[in-house]
Parts: sequence; structure tokens; C-alpha cells
Amino acid sequence: MQLQAAGIPIVFQAGCEHPARVIAQAVEKTAGVLSRLWNLSVPSRTTVHVLLDGPQFVEDTAPKRWKAALRFTRPLWRSRVEQVFSVAGGWTLPWKEAPAVGVKPPELLSEAQSGLGKELFVAPRSPEDHLVQITAHELTHACTASLRLPQWHNEGLAMRAVDHVVGFQTVLETSKDWIAEDPSVFESRRFRSQARKEPRELLRLYATGYWAVRHWEDQGLPLFPAR
Repeated sequence: MQLQAAGIPIVFQAGCEHPARVIAQAVEKTAGVLSRLWNLSVPSRTTVHVLLDGPQFVEDTAPKRWKAALRFTRPLWRSRVEQVFSVAGGWTLPWKEAPAVGVKPPELLSEAQSGLGKELFVAPRSPEDHLVQITAHELTHACTASLRLPQWHNEGLAMRAVDHVVGFQTVLETSKDWIAEDPSVFESRRFRSQARKEPRELLRLYATGYWAVRHWEDQGLPLFPAR
């Protein structure tokens, strides 16, 4: 089943009509905000999905030339995808031919909420607000994927985009305690190794990205490399 929002298909299964409508409204608003504020456009052929199953999402949205290989190698990547799916509220697959954005419905979002998120974000006011925030975050990732930004920068933009979409700061002030003075640390092999062992390390990456983008905006500085 499908809805349309800002020319983007919202794909969902029967029984997910309500979250699909909320996501569609969020897509419409987010696309407008990103275009107006940052001159970003949603890549052509992007689809947005109510996300129910991680591995199925990968297989369903993959380019045709990859589908056979993905089916054949499923035992090699399935466990990693399921691990990501268990903790993520949404997921963007930046396929070059057709980027895919997945957003979990409220009942799965509540299962995915982690202690780390509670240290970083203001608690959503309602399940619908949570859906809007995840949609805005992930759609921003789809719009910035081609820029090849460092992860901290990419996450900071997505988090700040959510603020603009909902109209208030969604990141806790206490997250400033996690800021790293030199963001290049997040590109190091050592950091990636630490983050795999201790996910709490990711708080530094997210907080640094968000507050860097906030600072650039406050100072009227460019948010993106020259395009």
C-alpha cells in the first residue's frame, strides 16, 4: 500500500495506515523545511517505508542488480542488520538509484528506545511526535548522503533539522558535556573500535555534531562544504 507526500511514496502494510499518515505529514513538512532553510532537496526516486523488519527492508529496497547477491549472502549480513534494527528508530539506506528511508511504527519505536537516547534527547511528547522526529531525522540523512560528510557532521545536521521541523530544541542541554574539542577523533580507527565495544562513546559523536551545527547557524557560518 502507498500514500504520496511531496511526491515521495510512503510504503506500508495493511494495519499501518495511521503511522503512514503521520509519516506522510512529516515528510511533507520536512521536505519544505530542508528546501527553505538549507536548499536541500529529496533525491529522486526516494521512498519512505513503515519499517517492520530490517532484513526485509534491505532486500525490498535494494537495486535489482544487488538482490540476487543479497539473497545468496543473507546468512552473512542478517545478524548485523537485525542488531541495528533492534536499537534504531529509523534507518536510511542511501542506495544510489533509489534511497530508502524506514521509520518504525510507535509500537516498535518504544521497544527500540535506549538509555543512550534518553541521555541525549528531550522525551517526545507523544508517539506521533516521536514518529515525526524520526522521519525528519532520517529524511535529512537521505538528502545529505551525496555530500559524503563525516558522520558527526551528518548526524548533527539531522538532529538540528528535527528542531526546525518541530519548532523546539529536541536535544538536552546536558549533552554539551559530551562535546569533543576535535571532531577528527571520530574518524579514527581507535574511536570506531571503542564505539563497537562501548556504544556510549557515540554520545560524543552525536553531541559534537549537533552543537557544532548550532554554533555555525548562530554565527551565520556555512553548514556545508562548497557545492
